[in-house]
Amino acid sequence: MRLVGRLSRRVLVTSALTGIVAAAVTLVLARGAVGAWINDAIRAGHDAQAQARCVSDPAAWTERGPGDARVFAYDAATLRSHNPAAPPLDIALAGPVAQGERDRVLSRTGTGGTLVFRSAPSGPCSLVAATWSGTYTAGPATQLVASAAVFTALSGALLSLLLVVWPLARRTRALALAANVLGEAHGLTGAPGGGDDELDTALARLRLADARIRRDAEVLRERSTALQRHLGDVAHDVRTPLSALQLTLEHLADEAKDHATRARLAQALCECVSVSNITENLRLQSLVEDGLQPTTRPIRDVARVLERVVFRAQSLGRRTGIAVEMAAPDAPIAIAGDELFLERCVTNLLDNAVRFGDRGGHVALVLARCADTFVITVRDDGPGVTADALARLGERAFRTDEARQRDPRGSGLGLAITRALCDRCGWRLSFVSLEPRGLEVTLRGSILSP
Repeated sequence: MRLVGRLSRRVLVTSALTGIVAAAVTLVLARGAVGAWINDAIRAGHDAQAQARCVSDPAAWTERGPGDARVFAYDAATLRSHNPAAPPLDIALAGPVAQGERDRVLSRTGTGGTLVFRSAPSGPCSLVAATWSGTYTAGPATQLVASAAVFTALSGALLSLLLVVWPLARRTRALALAANVLGEAHGLTGAPGGGDDELDTALARLRLADARIRRDAEVLRERSTALQRHLGDVAHDVRTPLSALQLTLEHLADEAKDHATRARLAQALCECVSVSNITENLRLQSLVEDGLQPTTRPIRDVARVLERVVFRAQSLGRRTGIAVEMAAPDAPIAIAGDELFLERCVTNLLDNAVRFGDRGGHVALVLARCADTFVITVRDDGPGVTADALARLGERAFRTDEARQRDPRGSGLGLAITRALCDRCGWRLSFVSLEPRGLEVTLRGSILSP
């Protein structure tokens, strides 16, 4: 997660800076502590015996203090040492002690320093001075400080990661997962919660939103189901009167004497067939929405089913001036599928070809067998479809510009339900534009083994 990476980098940078600051502070304090320690050690080490040895032989007396510290004796009156190896004494530093103004003076320079203190009222050993460079103590102190700084940085980073970043990352990840399943069927039942901080408040609000979304979704599903069933019931109820109306219009069209009356009756018959197909598509769509699956009973003779569909299309084509023909092999073809689904698919394809064709046009339906596949081809010489619209044929509510011009009231439901039925049966539907005009629709599926 990006949040974990950003927080981890910030923790590491903060810990490193904290370690550097801690190292600097520790180094300053360590230097002061080293000086104080040497001061205390030298003064404690210069006891009565050391003073007696100095008085007995001041020209040779010297001692080593802690680390690289060297201790020499000086005369308070002259501020000089009888030991020729002793370094000159800083008068400004030792003067206050020699004059009795102070008991001791400690001066630090870098890692080193000088200590001067009074050891006797007078004489060659009345002042004792110690100097050290700090080379003995600086190395170990620096190593100690560096180790402490590294330990501080690492421990701070690890504790921050363990106690802050990773728990926060886990809770944030849980919150993100909860947001991803918002509104799904199982809801947020497995999401953690129960606290009172900002993340728990956000999760509680997600729970409320999840419950509201699932409640609204259930209401919408119930309404959609009721609407589908209502449409199915309406479509079922109007089938019979539409069929009677269609037969009446066909009879009147056959008996009409003048051309104008026959044309008007033919137009009315086309409208009746269109409404009949729409209602049948709506009825079948409602059944499919309710979970209708194709029957397992095979279709023993596909040509017989196609002949019924072609006969109805020919009846309409005679009155609209479009010839509808069919070709099929002599041997019957048996397929796995639903007869109702197949009849509806081919009816929709032929209805489109006839309704949008031009008077004097042709529509051909060809049934063929290719190895273990059956192929139903519907070809027309109508206006065809543009290349852009070709890929969208079969989408819900999509209609070409030509179809809208010829019939503005259409809904594009026919091809959509055809594609849905083909998917249920495992058939493949494809469209190809023909040159210079026309459209070829192909439906393919598997043939049952004999």
